[in-house]
Amino acid sequence: MTGSSKAYDGRAIATLLILLMTFSMLPISNVSAEDTGDLFHLQAQDIQASFDNSTELTTITWRNIDSLDEPTALDDFYNARYELYRHTERIDQNNLQNASLVHTVDACDIQVYNVKYLCLGGVNGSHPGHSFSYLVDPGTNDSFYYGIITTIAAQDGSLTTYDSLISNESSIYHPVNETTTPVRTPYNLMASFDPTNSVTSLSWINYNDIFYVLPEYGPDAYQTRLWMSSQPITRNSAASLFGAMSPIAQLASGISSYDIQVPVDTDREVYYAVTYLLPNYFGPNQDYEDIRLLSNNALDAPLAEDNMPANPVTSTNSFFSSNSQTGSGTTTITWVDVANEDGESYAIFSSGQSFDNTTQFGANQIALVEEGVSQYEHQVPVGRLGTSHYCVVVIDSNGIFDEDIEPYSCSSVYEDAFYNWTAEPTNVIATFVGNSETVITWQDQLGAEGEKYHIWRSNYLVTGSQFVENVTMEYQGTVTDGIQQFTVQIPPEVDRTSFYFVTSEALYQHAEGPYHYTDLVQNWFGPVYEETVTPAAPRINSIDVDGEISIVEIEWLNDQQLDGETYSIWQHEGAPFGEDGDEVSVVSEENGWVLFDSDILDTGSIFTEFTFRKIYQIPNDVERNIWYAITVEDAYGNTNLEAFPGSGGNSLMVKEDTTPPTATYLLFDEDDDLYLNPSLVSGSYTIRLLINEYLYSSPTVDITTSSGGKITNEPRQMLMYADNLLDPTTGPEYYYNFDITNSVSAGLITIDVEMVDESFN
Repeated sequence: MTGSSKAYDGRAIATLLILLMTFSMLPISNVSAEDTGDLFHLQAQDIQASFDNSTELTTITWRNIDSLDEPTALDDFYNARYELYRHTERIDQNNLQNASLVHTVDACDIQVYNVKYLCLGGVNGSHPGHSFSYLVDPGTNDSFYYGIITTIAAQDGSLTTYDSLISNESSIYHPVNETTTPVRTPYNLMASFDPTNSVTSLSWINYNDIFYVLPEYGPDAYQTRLWMSSQPITRNSAASLFGAMSPIAQLASGISSYDIQVPVDTDREVYYAVTYLLPNYFGPNQDYEDIRLLSNNALDAPLAEDNMPANPVTSTNSFFSSNSQTGSGTTTITWVDVANEDGESYAIFSSGQSFDNTTQFGANQIALVEEGVSQYEHQVPVGRLGTSHYCVVVIDSNGIFDEDIEPYSCSSVYEDAFYNWTAEPTNVIATFVGNSETVITWQDQLGAEGEKYHIWRSNYLVTGSQFVENVTMEYQGTVTDGIQQFTVQIPPEVDRTSFYFVTSEALYQHAEGPYHYTDLVQNWFGPVYEETVTPAAPRINSIDVDGEISIVEIEWLNDQQLDGETYSIWQHEGAPFGEDGDEVSVVSEENGWVLFDSDILDTGSIFTEFTFRKIYQIPNDVERNIWYAITVEDAYGNTNLEAFPGSGGNSLMVKEDTTPPTATYLLFDEDDDLYLNPSLVSGSYTIRLLINEYLYSSPTVDITTSSGGKITNEPRQMLMYADNLLDPTTGPEYYYNFDITNSVSAGLITIDVEMVDESFN
């Protein structure tokens, strides 16, 4: 890199001295004292422009006319304005519209020069002339022209423009060479202060994130420098401020944020800026730092960093006023707001013991009050009896407060909110929910700390004077505060009414030792009806299976002693009642029972007043022996899951058969010999039918020939040949005797047999 630099404090940065160029109050005298152009046009005279490399400013000067030749022309001094234009070409009337307007100024200020002759700009007047410094954009390297036109306003508000643009009078003839350094700084510095963590966070956009120009590696890599000052950091002040301080941090390239830990007990307003140190920018050992602050890389407004707690309050007082009607009361805490704070709030802490820190055990915040109120009315809970201590803590607008509390920020007062007060829970309700459970609920009492609630039962309503533990009252259990519920397990096989009581044993606020209140005023509920008697087992009337339409019909008696009970139907394909089928079975899935139907409710309908009848579809192509059992659950959740087999019980076995019977047949001749010839001739024969299962009735047989011959003339009932009851592997056997006569027409013999099994298949 090439260029030059100026070193200070052992560091090298470039300085840009902003010089405010002013003129003496003495009139600017023109050697020639001659004006050019029409005097009535009030054209600018003796224009000059020069560029200053150090400030990067182009300063343009000119004067008013100085001639007395046309006194009436001076009448428009107070209505005239100069407009200064800038262009890359010599400015004339033809290209004025392409030039840039950079400045406007009144020709003469009537407030300063109240006589028109004083507006003259030479030896004849007092006006010092005009000067304007134009800040050239960074990265400019070109030649520019400047020109001035005059506008004069008439009384009606119309404007007349005079744009003669006379060379070297109101328009420069030779251009001004303007060369400035490009911006070499980060963009858009942002700053925020977190009072909770006492951290100021700075962030910015690195120049290379927009234009990747600056080296990030090696000896020429840019370094980011952070500056902090209690004074505004501007283009005018940067050189002097940076020359008298060191950066608060110097970071490697690429970093775009930085956190500053603000010391405790800080209350300040500071300005931050971020710049780049560019090593060897203008050549070896010629560093550069752009401190013109042209890319929003300095804060315009100061950042408030305040983590210092506000001053504590003084003159804190407290007063208690009781309420005899409710037994409660009100404590009013007052204080004097602190001075020199805005937007603060006041936290009120309370405890039963003296405290000097907000984190001390027992100290609780009870309120937060805005500024300007200076008091708080605290509703004291019923049951408090003792001295309360109150302290007021100031929280500033940043949420900062001092945990340590001064004695003069606190006050104590004796509070008696125990008058005409019952130390019992309220809204006690006992509900028998079935399943051998009664649930007691209540609302915890007020004004107690760490209370315990004892639950009691009695067969009658006990008064406070009759209370004797486990004599008149049966102890059920204890729970702590906040639970507000207890479940009593009812013994089996009881049918009773109960009264339930909930008493409180509590440590009352700001008093010593627990107290068990047993006056039994409002803490009871009853009577509650409780029943855990096992209902009787149902009785099955019948179970019928119709295999032809694949249904099973179950009928059982409705228990007249129960209302609102529900029945369930179970199935078992094994031997639930033992080998001999005479044992009692407990119906459950663990014992092999499968729930078939449930929640069959006794609604009180006249259709189920005496019996229930349910019809169910059974699977097709099934043939099995299966047990059905009926169980009952009464309205209180008491169940009877015992199953008793047989007539009069609640379980029966049936055969579910939806498959038709099958059979094989044999033919025998008149000598009772097996006939195996495929052709039948005239004679006497016997057909024997061996069936796979027992039938509902005897089968029928009809024998015909394909030529229309009728051997039996119609279906004939077959007779039992053997029932085979002693052989479980063989079904019954039937027979029928028939004759084939010579009159029967020959043909293929068809034998039709109709069989109906016990399930009507």
